[in-house]
Amino acid sequence: MGSLVVGLARDGRADRDVAKRMLRSAPHRGEERQVVALGDVVLGLDRHPELGDASLARDDGFVAAVAGVIDNREELNRELTRGGVPVGGEGAAHTVLAAFRAWGDDAPGRLRGGLAGAISDGRELRCFRDHLGSQTLYFQDGETAFLAASEAKQVVAGAGGSREPDVEAVTDILFQRLDERRTAIKGVERLQRATIATVRHSRGVAPRRYWDPRPLIETARLSVPDACEGLAELLDQAVRRALTGNNAVSLSGGIDSPTVAAFAA
Repeated sequence: MGSLVVGLARDGRADRDVAKRMLRSAPHRGEERQVVALGDVVLGLDRHPELGDASLARDDGFVAAVAGVIDNREELNRELTRGGVPVGGEGAAHTVLAAFRAWGDDAPGRLRGGLAGAISDGRELRCFRDHLGSQTLYFQDGETAFLAASEAKQVVAGAGGSREPDVEAVTDILFQRLDERRTAIKGVERLQRATIATVRHSRGVAPRRYWDPRPLIETARLSVPDACEGLAELLDQAVRRALTGNNAVSLSGGIDSPTVAAFAA
């Protein structure tokens, strides 16, 4: 899977070399590399060209980068175009640019799939993760720069530091009590799933949860036939969105994977 790196300089113009150093620290993420700077922000990505697993776009004073895929991209593109917000090109990042123009910070809630992304006008920065946290995004909020990336070691590489373990966090991992924002590496935090975070020149990250399913649990009053019909409809929609025509399904022997395979077939 391709990787995403992000930098916002608080002490001067964005540094492309920092993004390149972050990308070089995870060479397995892809052989095709792209870096773009806009104002005080730099975005970069590594990707495997044949997979289309990362994209970058620049249009109308904004730049966006995405690691992962948007399963409902074609549906969103049609909806955006009908609403008078044309999508400027192929790739998930172009859809993200158009989605933010149309819906602002509510845009991540409209995206389906496993992805992490960033969008900026060169001054402010928005970073986000998908609903279930399928794609990772780690960050360090420093005095002179904000750095974020798909892997924690990329953040450390950008900061020019050494990877040191947070012993207390490692202990909490072993006892399954680690907070979702903490990591096992000192100085590196994790953006929470279903979250969009705003970053500005003053130090501080302002996260906002854009999706929380807990209020929906156990509130429906459906009959068993209605529930079965609704579940089948949603499964069909989800599987159809994710199919590319070149898929494989790993069967675990449980309930989920055979169900997905049956709908895919």
